[in-house]
Amino acid sequence: MDAIRYVQVASLRKRLRTQLSPVVFLHGFPDSPDMFQAYHSPEERNESWLKERNVYAIALPNRQTNPIVPSLADLMADTLYKEFTVQMDALIKESPSGKLILVAHDWGAAYAWRYIKDKGDACIERMVALSVAPSPRFDIWEHGVRALGWSYRMLFSIPYYIPASSRALGWALTHIAGYEGSDLRHLSKDCYHYWDGIAWPFLAPLTLLGLVQKPEERLDFTFPILFIRAPMDRFATTEAFEDMLARRAGCRLIILSPECNHWFPAQQSELVLWELRSFLAPEVEVKKSVRAGAQSESKARRKTSSAGESAAAAGKKKKKSKPQQPAATRH
Repeated sequence: MDAIRYVQVASLRKRLRTQLSPVVFLHGFPDSPDMFQAYHSPEERNESWLKERNVYAIALPNRQTNPIVPSLADLMADTLYKEFTVQMDALIKESPSGKLILVAHDWGAAYAWRYIKDKGDACIERMVALSVAPSPRFDIWEHGVRALGWSYRMLFSIPYYIPASSRALGWALTHIAGYEGSDLRHLSKDCYHYWDGIAWPFLAPLTLLGLVQKPEERLDFTFPILFIRAPMDRFATTEAFEDMLARRAGCRLIILSPECNHWFPAQQSELVLWELRSFLAPEVEVKKSVRAGAQSESKARRKTSSAGESAAAAGKKKKKSKPQQPAATRH
């Protein structure tokens, strides 16, 4: 294909001698790779899951770091996904293991799931998917009246065609949906994602009945998946996918408490990092943790009651400095 125009890759850290799979961050709407700053901060880079890994971020066009607006012709030609595929292929080729670890939100997750379906599972070591499942459905048979929420695609498409409406959409995102972002005057530069939303009024009846736009659902992924979503993200996933995660060893399903909105990865990053650190910790670290836990339990059983009281007091003191586990439902 021609030279890359829209989809850019940033190398956030590169260790030439590492043999571990790199971590790749994929942002969503209406964000940029900056939404993941807390995930690769100087402090976080010392955590075991990230300590010896190369770190990259893929930037789709966005108003903050990659402010190029795709043309309608390029959107209709699927140019962004083609460029995304080229960039992912290059990262996999460069990876010491031939695999990637993905941390993806919203449209970043949608692009990643599509890539995995096209290329297969072998190139992915693990995936942290935030908010969006691999095969979201739009019909009432899956979502009931919640399916009407997909109408937002029509509203989000308007600024792409009428940039002057960016302020109105920005107001709705911040005051109704809870988004926290800057420079919303130029939100039209992010709304290309929904370029086809203008067709929703015509397709809605057939879509809601499941007669069109009903993707074939795939549930046989072979790599471990950590899926975290807010309650409001339910219509971007399916019951079958979440049931699979709850049953399958190595996978996790986390449903956050109602006060979290769709943009929790940026607004409540510590909630995600709490789960991510253990899910992506190197296997040797997990084994050490399990072994240490077993040894501690064995010692505790052998202690006298007086020693046990001392240990309990010490445990209370230590607990005060430990961050609280986030409110969430685990499956």
